[in-house]
Amino acid sequence: MRVKDSDWYFDSIVHEQLVLGLMMYPHGDQYDAIDRAATIVTADDFWRETHQILYRTILELREAGKSCDFIAIYDRIREGKYASKWSSEQQLLDDMREMSDRSVGIYEYGLETHCEAIRAGRLKRSLHEMAHRIIRGCSERTPSTDLAGDAERTLTDAVSRIVKDSTSPISQSLAGYGELLNRRRQGGGTGLKTGLARLDLVLGGLKAGELVVLAARPSIGKSALAMAICMSVAKLRKSPSLFISLEMSREQLLDRMVAATACVGLSRLIEANRFDSADQKRIDDAIAELRTYPISIDDAPRRTLSQIAASARRHRRDGLELLCIDYLQLVAIEAEHQRRGASREEAVAGLSRRLKELARELQIPVLCLCQLNRQAEGRSDHKPQLADLRESGAIEQDADRVLLLHRPNFYDSHKRPNEADIIVAKNRNGRTGTIAVAYRGEFVRFASLESGEA
Repeated sequence: MRVKDSDWYFDSIVHEQLVLGLMMYPHGDQYDAIDRAATIVTADDFWRETHQILYRTILELREAGKSCDFIAIYDRIREGKYASKWSSEQQLLDDMREMSDRSVGIYEYGLETHCEAIRAGRLKRSLHEMAHRIIRGCSERTPSTDLAGDAERTLTDAVSRIVKDSTSPISQSLAGYGELLNRRRQGGGTGLKTGLARLDLVLGGLKAGELVVLAARPSIGKSALAMAICMSVAKLRKSPSLFISLEMSREQLLDRMVAATACVGLSRLIEANRFDSADQKRIDDAIAELRTYPISIDDAPRRTLSQIAASARRHRRDGLELLCIDYLQLVAIEAEHQRRGASREEAVAGLSRRLKELARELQIPVLCLCQLNRQAEGRSDHKPQLADLRESGAIEQDADRVLLLHRPNFYDSHKRPNEADIIVAKNRNGRTGTIAVAYRGEFVRFASLESGEA
């Protein structure tokens, strides 16, 4: 829907005319004006369609290194058959002259001010339209989750448009680089420690803004490994983490956390009637320790990514440093994708892109679990590969790191009991390779082989 006339609508039109006039006015700083405007606004920020066409045309001429005078702009618009958007070709010329005349003498007041006003106008229009969609959706009995998802996407986009220019000179960027190198030397990396020494050495920890995919076939232990990483982050750094469990209930996760911490068999813990006093002591100590961990668990089923993102943003305000999602293929598809008839592969590709965007927005690592397809089952060694990522090659493309979990003992009880392999199949900023770790299945517990638990 189109926003009705209002004071800020007319203000936007005036600012658009001034910016375009400054970009077209043939003075010595014309190209400078074009370049400065291009760093602040896009064609879609303009309200009038004819203004969008003029803005795109000027940028195209600038990019091609051609003159941006009246005749060049006029000819370019005619060649692109956009002149029909004006009532006549003479009207096009009249509009261009009016904008140029309007801009004479106002350059010193600041091009950026008018560009920011254009962006503010688009922000208000977006919020205005969102409010009307919500009102209409309520009257049409649109599901509340769809309305909330639409509102969140609009607000997220609006917030991103408020963000100022993030560029900075290299001298400023390098100011703290020496300190960064020192931290790397002292701690083997600057990211959150997984608790697995050799994995941390390869990865340098889980870093802010990165999407880390942990993938495996069912029942291999990816949920247990993800929870082990969350517990390590909580124990070593006291960093808050949020575990989104779309597969297991809160109680099932707690069973695994207590079993791994107390080194008490999971089956015995579930049956709860085969404890001796030593077991009970370890369980009590484990519960007391886990109480101190800043881990939040969300086990609501059928979460959409919009809902997950909203929850993560709330926790980020309280210091969240790690988001874990178990697992990607169980994230509910947004109603928007369903209405478009998007395939499952397209929907999953969209999810992986948005997860990467969320990691960068919140500046925390996002650890997302993923199911592998059956191709590994047909190999003699059953080792997973990047190509086994189920339903979407976009997952591999969007992820900064891809970890594949493999347990030879799962397929052959005589092969390497109490061990597992973490295959670093992709590492955007480092090396790849296979890391052997200890795995005690009865305790669903992962540890470094150096700890002697194998």
